[in-house]
Formats: sequence, C-alpha cells, structure tokens
Amino acid sequence: MEKNIIHEKGGCYIYLFNDVFVQQKTVKVSFLDRGFCFGDGVYELIKVYDGKLYAKEAHLHRLQFGLDEIRLPIPWTMEEISERMDKLVSFNRLKTGFVYLQITRGVSERRHAFPTNVQPTLIAYVKPFPRPLRNIKNGVKVITTEDDRWLRCNIKSLNLLPNVLAKQKATEKGATEAIYIRDHYVTEGASSNIFIVKNNTIHTHPSSPLILTGVTRNIVLDLAQQLQYQIKEAPFTQEDLLQADEIFMTGTNIEVMPVIVVNDDVIADQQIGEITTALQRAYERTWNEG
Repeated sequence: MEKNIIHEKGGCYIYLFNDVFVQQKTVKVSFLDRGFCFGDGVYELIKVYDGKLYAKEAHLHRLQFGLDEIRLPIPWTMEEISERMDKLVSFNRLKTGFVYLQITRGVSERRHAFPTNVQPTLIAYVKPFPRPLRNIKNGVKVITTEDDRWLRCNIKSLNLLPNVLAKQKATEKGATEAIYIRDHYVTEGASSNIFIVKNNTIHTHPSSPLILTGVTRNIVLDLAQQLQYQIKEAPFTQEDLLQADEIFMTGTNIEVMPVIVVNDDVIADQQIGEITTALQRAYERTWNEG
C-alpha cells in the first residue's frame, strides 16, 4: 500500500521501505540483514533539482549493473523503482536535495554464502541538500592518500570503510576530499571523480574496475565534447596533478567542483580556470533547462 503522508514540521519524512511508504520510525531493519553483517548490497544517490530527479535513468542503469555484478536478483523492475522514487520526492515535497536508495540481499542466518528464499531489503529516503555554491565559486582543498581499496571499485557497493577513513583523514586536515593514488597514478576521490586540465586538454582516469564511473562524470565528459575540448581518458600521476593548470572534481552533490589546493600545494594561484568555469555553466544548464 502506498500512502501519501506528507512530512510534518520538524522533519518527519516519508521513507520507502520495500513496497510501502512509511514514516521513519516505522522502518526497522534486522541486525541479521546482510547489508549490516557483510555490506552485501548496493546503493545510489540521485540529485533532485526543482522537484525532479536528475539523470534518473543513468543512476538506475548503474544500480542494475551493481545488482548484476553482485548477483542480487530483486522482485522490482527498474520502472517500478523509478516510479516510486518520483512518488517519494512528491510525498516529501522535496525541491532541492537528493534521494538515497539502498538494496541489500536481505535478512538471513549469518553465513557468508548466498542464502536462498530471502527477500531483498529496499530502503529509500530524501534529504534536502542545498547546492554548494560558495565552494563551486571559490574552490576547495583536497589531500592525497594511498588507494588501498579492493579491485571492484566500479560497483557502487555498501563496502565503504576505506572511503570513510579517507574522508576522515581529509576532514582532520581541513580538506574537502581525499584523492586516491594507486601505484603513483591518480584514480579518483573518496566520493568523486577527478579531472585535470593541462595545455587545454582535459584528463581523467578511464572507466575501469579501479574507479566508480560517475553519472556526473559521464555528463561532464559529454558536455566537454560538445564544447569541443580535447579529452584524454588515461591514467595520470600525482606529479601531473600538482602541475595541472586546472583541477576539478565531479559528483552528484558537488556538481563540478574546482580544486585550488592539493595537500599544501596551491594550484594555479587559487584561480578557477576557464574550462572548469565553462563546464560548471554547461552542467547547470542541463538541469536548469531540463
């Protein structure tokens, strides 16, 4: 049953819990859920602009990819999930923010091998989240850290402890993001994709199991192509990062975010570059006009 219960003053939002729209206090997940025990599940974060889910189809396509990769069949079609995400946004009267969606393998006795005859657990909720306009305009500081994650980073799984530790390290150093370095090469950020500009060419790590192929990343690459910028999808080093003319990150909530300091090294006199600015404007048009 789908109930149209509008959130009350004080932040009582409506959640989607499996097949039912309920208030948060009604959502109860067993400690034997495999998401809790093993991180056995996948998730998506979808941005909402002006009450509409942005790039929803691309996010759901990646969700299906993750489900297939971890061999997790679900009883819902992507069309059904899509419709329920729209209803969730409508029920909560969300204008600007995001929808978080998580699917686990479900509740079973704690054994590593896949259980049989188990119902997956689906939880989705909304959160208001303003655009980070100050950082988009002024840029942010990042740090670098060793990429010690597993070799299937292209799956948006619930196994995020390395990312959590990297983010905490960045926070303790007054930075916004931690940039992963694997074998001297930049892969991505703890929650972002990384781009550099050198001699008017945009560089970013190619899609591979070493990075999560971001939805925003792909949109920005398409925009760069439309603007006729040169693009090189190939690994680049930490030295290349420090010598870049421009650096920016992409992500669902950060959009196109300029980087002006890496560790203690200032990039381009902390000035936001022309290509970064052009991509910011082009990205904003995609949702503002859509």
